[in-house]
Amino acid sequence: MKQIDQLRTWTSPGVLGFYHSCEVTVCCILNHSQTAFNLFTIFTFESRENIAVEPVFLTSKNEHCGNNHNLALVQYHISIETALTICQQIEDGAEHIETPLGPLQLDHLKPVPSIFVPSDSTLTLPLNRILKNNFRGGSMTLEYFCEKKNIYERIPQKDIKRSALRIRELLPVDLFTISDRIGNVIFQLPEQIAHVQLSGNENSVTCKVIFDNRVPDRSRYCLTMFAEHDHAIMGFASAQGVLKNELSLSVEDTGGPYTITLTDTSYHIPVLQQTTSMMRQLSNIFTIAGSPDTVRTIQLPNGYEKHITINSGELISVGAPMLPWENAVNQRHYQRRMEELEHGKEFIQYAKGTSDRVRALADLRVLMNAGPKEEVYLWDPYLTADDLLETWYFTDLFGLKLKAITSNKVYKKDSSSSGLEDWKKTQRDTLRTRSNQIGINIQWRVQHDHFGYSFHDRFLVVIHPKEEPKAWSLGTSLNHMGDTHHILQVVSNPGYIADAFIELWNMLEDESCLIWNSEEERKRRE
Repeated sequence: MKQIDQLRTWTSPGVLGFYHSCEVTVCCILNHSQTAFNLFTIFTFESRENIAVEPVFLTSKNEHCGNNHNLALVQYHISIETALTICQQIEDGAEHIETPLGPLQLDHLKPVPSIFVPSDSTLTLPLNRILKNNFRGGSMTLEYFCEKKNIYERIPQKDIKRSALRIRELLPVDLFTISDRIGNVIFQLPEQIAHVQLSGNENSVTCKVIFDNRVPDRSRYCLTMFAEHDHAIMGFASAQGVLKNELSLSVEDTGGPYTITLTDTSYHIPVLQQTTSMMRQLSNIFTIAGSPDTVRTIQLPNGYEKHITINSGELISVGAPMLPWENAVNQRHYQRRMEELEHGKEFIQYAKGTSDRVRALADLRVLMNAGPKEEVYLWDPYLTADDLLETWYFTDLFGLKLKAITSNKVYKKDSSSSGLEDWKKTQRDTLRTRSNQIGINIQWRVQHDHFGYSFHDRFLVVIHPKEEPKAWSLGTSLNHMGDTHHILQVVSNPGYIADAFIELWNMLEDESCLIWNSEEERKRRE
């Protein structure tokens, strides 16, 4: 069936909607002689009556997009009959169509198979970046594709990119990202005949599709629903042929998300598709703002004093927890994402030619500022009290736990220290005199002599009570972060890093390895 024949059928009342008019949005470029070349045009069918209104020009008369070229955007309304006529012209190979800007030059348009585009759900669909308000049950689209893209021969590519960015500022049309649609014409038919309601209990989920009262024959529709989990289908159900105003079905509660599709068996087309979920558990962090009595003071190495208000927080969950089999699969997916991250070389780079210490410290403080019931490991062979004061002491959650390990390398480089005990005393004195320790919860140990083993790499690890940990390779010690070039990078297999840290931590239980224990320090003060 030709595109024009499909459009005639689908614009009939009750097939996909009840359309009375069509909004046209034209994005084009004008050359020095004011000839308009199509960048993108979309015809969106609407239920409102076709009221004669003047075209709306969204750009100024001299909206330059390069040498001798202007960008023009215009929106206007036409009748359904006029839209069908224009579609027929394009089907017949017309080189231009009439618009309020004059003839709009088209460029070798070829029809492509019709596409039903669902609304965004757990995924953002690329085509929704150029369709209009595809928020409900989806849209059927007929598209004429610009195969040769001759506009790039007439207009420099940089000017087209500049135009695409400007269009994105004025309209929800992202040709900068969806650049393969430049030069195309789309006819969009939003679904208007039904809407979905989802309900459920502990054991099942029920989907109900309620039809518009104007739909004449509801017996021709088929409703299906299924849940996808671990790239497999589960909880499938279907219903068809119900004569009343709604279709409903139920499936076992699998946690979702559930894909719901309504199909017209007479025209053999989908008319609605949504992917949605039931909210089974709501989690949030309940934070109690700190008072003047819970302000941490920090004396920084540059002589400035910093005040950090310390908050109290608790993770609160309401509803049913994730089922064990769901959690197991999600953990595997998490592990796989971490492996993909390693191959993707995702990282933050610092000090490419100039000092970047302020930004590096700010990023590290954000990573350290974990949530309630979490714990942080810091592994740095040159870690000092000054480093902790510039990073960890900026966290604002009361009692957040830190386990930190340094090494004998740091005190051996300290010429002012006469040995390990003297260096440890200096570190303790620094922490005691330069902060009031409000909300601080640190255990800090040093590897030395035959206790533990020598190490080199620097890591930050955040331990979650019910999830895989997260780990970052720091690329340098805290005392040099941002000063010279290094990379802060997410580490794959963070569980191995956390296990290795605890293995060394347990080797440092001797009293001679202890530098600081916040709990013991509080008892000492009492």
